[in-house]
Amino acid sequence: MPIRNQSCSIPSGSIYIGPWSGLKQPTLPQGVGYPQLALKNNDNAGTIDKCDIKYKLAEKVLANANSRAGGVACVAYWVDDCTVTMAIRSQKASNLAIALLGRNSFTASGTVTNEEHVIEKNAVNTVSPNGSVFVPLNRIPDWSVAPVVTNLAGSTTYVLGTDYTLGESGILVPTGSTIVNASSPFTTATMRVSYTALDTLRTDALVTTPQDLSIYCDGFDRASGGQTQTWIYYAKGMVDGMPVIVDDFMNLNATFRILPDTRIPFNASAPVSQYFHQLRG
Repeated sequence: MPIRNQSCSIPSGSIYIGPWSGLKQPTLPQGVGYPQLALKNNDNAGTIDKCDIKYKLAEKVLANANSRAGGVACVAYWVDDCTVTMAIRSQKASNLAIALLGRNSFTASGTVTNEEHVIEKNAVNTVSPNGSVFVPLNRIPDWSVAPVVTNLAGSTTYVLGTDYTLGESGILVPTGSTIVNASSPFTTATMRVSYTALDTLRTDALVTTPQDLSIYCDGFDRASGGQTQTWIYYAKGMVDGMPVIVDDFMNLNATFRILPDTRIPFNASAPVSQYFHQLRG
């Protein structure tokens, strides 16, 4: 079937992001004169509604000093920078690790018994009104199963709705609660919480440097119906922030700098990109 030659194009597709392996597979066919590159643990990044490759051209101009009319005697251009920007919509674990320069850890659902917390009920608290205090739990709770909140000895069971109320990820202790207040220096626990926890993903942020990545688009054209492939061999970068509360679907705006992949040998007589390629069918 001939390649579709249609002037209109609406590119779309799935993005796969994985660590740049730094390896090549010399035992595989060499294709069109460059080594077959290894793809390693590349993960579908979920919904991405923008993926743009952009260049920044540097310009050097020599003025024409030999002409009364002025003008330009010589000009040179070269690619000064090449980036790919993406709008990542999915809160997948791998995306969050990239977004937060973080590491993920996963804990399966189960029962948490006697999780200890220090309570300091302030007379004046500008965060929670009326001197109440929010106590975050170590796991995300499943409130379909009622928690049990006791004093440290377990001899007193506190009453839901009176001594505490439920938040999304912890409990709120109001100012009139009978839960015992910790004493200075507020390092000794005075409350235990037993609850059922959901599957919980924890991402510890700002603990790594930006990863070396390979980015692959398994694409299609909504206008022509054709199939496409775009492979960015080697990229490095990060997102510009992490939304916590927004009034729209979450968006991780990512910018990755495209670097040359020196696994691909430069051949001046038959140039093959060290940056990326695209296939269309």
